[in-house]
Parts: sequence; structure tokens; C-alpha cells
Amino acid sequence: MDGQDAARSTGGKASEQVRREVWVRSGGRCALCNAYLLEGPMSGRTVNLGELAHIVGRSTGAQSPRGGHPLDLARRDDADNLMLLCASDHGEIDAPGGLAAFTVEKLRRLKQVHEDRIRHLTSLGPDRATTVLRVVGRIHGKEVELSRQ
Repeated sequence: MDGQDAARSTGGKASEQVRREVWVRSGGRCALCNAYLLEGPMSGRTVNLGELAHIVGRSTGAQSPRGGHPLDLARRDDADNLMLLCASDHGEIDAPGGLAAFTVEKLRRLKQVHEDRIRHLTSLGPDRATTVLRVVGRIHGKEVELSRQ
């Protein structure tokens, strides 16, 4: 992510270390739709498509989505208050029609679920292979495949 993109998507306040932390925690994927944000879907080339979005708005003004929340202003550019999103999802959560659906609590929960999943998936080493099992049995002389249920 270049400095200009970072400044535009967080108002220029989040440090490079914080921006990097948010990207790593999110695995380079949108925390809402899981889109990969480092590759252009049409060109297949490395392109930064990610935007850092504030959960609680940067300021307390009416133009700042969810800015009326009591979170201390000094903590609003911390990694815990930022989430990595694609442009579409960022626009939707901050749109006037999306504010009621995307509360601070809901966004925090979605961010945490996504980051927990990324952490779990990236912790699986090569020794943690998956084996597909097929269970087949005989019922009344006929061979049938048994479902998980």
C-alpha cells in the first residue's frame, strides 16, 4: 500500500505500523466479503484494492460514520478500530442507508470473526494435511454411502 492510498483511506493519521498490522491481521482480504485485495481481478497484477475503514469514525462530527461513539479520539486510529475492506464494502458501511445495519458492535464482531479465521487458517502448517474420508456400508444387502448426518 503506498502512502497516498493509506493517507486517503484513514485520513492520514494511522501510522505505517498500524496500517501494516491491520493488513496482516486481515490476511490481505476484505473483512466482510473475503475478496483478495492485492490483485486486480481483470489484470491479475499486483494492485492495492484495500481500504482501511474506521469502525468508530475518526471524528465526532455528523459527517463521521459512527463518530458519536464514546471511544477516545486518541484511540480511533488504532488497529483495533480499523478494518481492511474492499471499496464496495467500505462505501456500504459508511453510506447513510448502511449505518443502521452496520453498528459499531456488529463491525467489531465481524472484524474479530474474520481475523480469528485468518489467524487459524494461516497457523496450519504443512504437517496438518486434510484427509477426505468416504464412508460406505451395506444396508439390506445394498451398498450405500453414509452422509455426515
